[in-house]
Amino acid sequence: MNGFPDPQGQRSFLPSFSSSSLLPWTIRTPRFTFVSDGNPLRRLLIVSKKWLLVEVLMVHDPPPFLGRIGMDTKPENRFRGRTVDDVMFQKWNDLLRAWAVDPIQARRAFDDFSNHYSERGRFYHTLDHVNAVLDTVESLGPSTRNLSAVKLAVWLHDVIYDSKASDNEERSAEFSKRFCHDLSISEGPVVASLILTTKTHDAGADPDAKVLLDADLAILGASETVYQEYAQQIRQEYVWVLEQDYRAGRQQVLTKFLTRPRIFHFLSHLEEPARRNISAEIAQLAGE
Repeated sequence: MNGFPDPQGQRSFLPSFSSSSLLPWTIRTPRFTFVSDGNPLRRLLIVSKKWLLVEVLMVHDPPPFLGRIGMDTKPENRFRGRTVDDVMFQKWNDLLRAWAVDPIQARRAFDDFSNHYSERGRFYHTLDHVNAVLDTVESLGPSTRNLSAVKLAVWLHDVIYDSKASDNEERSAEFSKRFCHDLSISEGPVVASLILTTKTHDAGADPDAKVLLDADLAILGASETVYQEYAQQIRQEYVWVLEQDYRAGRQQVLTKFLTRPRIFHFLSHLEEPARRNISAEIAQLAGE
């Protein structure tokens, strides 16, 4: 293992690694973003927010030492050629253009949201979840009355998340009202109302609420593998709960979905797989 020479000819603290794989990869942490396009003749970028801190030549795959210090190197979390922040900020910026929000304010708000969604203790309720819900909402766009308001509700519905609290939705709704007021977005009350429906899962006759809830619950109808990963991530968020208590509480939550006449309003094709996934998890929790 050879070190990279520094300008004075001394050995760098950053080692070089060889690999047969040349996949692009990105690792995002609360403070830094590590980016490589997979080309061994290009560079690894280490970025803090908008500032480039370090360029390191000839790095192939995520070096082992990054994994040892707790960074996520899973292939499914690699954003080819773009960082998580790049992808999400583009979506955020595109949305706020609907209200002609000042770009500087938009950037500050995005950085604030990123910090919230990368808080310690979040495993499922992260920007990955926001991204997945946004994609589903986009696909259901024709069924909405105010697509921009629904998208903003997606961004804000889990901005406040504490697994030990019972008022996350109310606090997120209040956050959304302040946020919309500060950025002169008139739909603040509408967005707050949409967020509150994610607690009761009762959309009433509101098509926008129906789209939001369908998108938020779409994970229930995912493939068996994806659903199991989701269930594991929820358990990680409630790691402080004793196993017996968690099993009882989780079963109670899941059973409520099975007793509903239908889980989805527009995503009817997910109804059967969702009920199958939920039933399987309930059986697993019950030790059957």
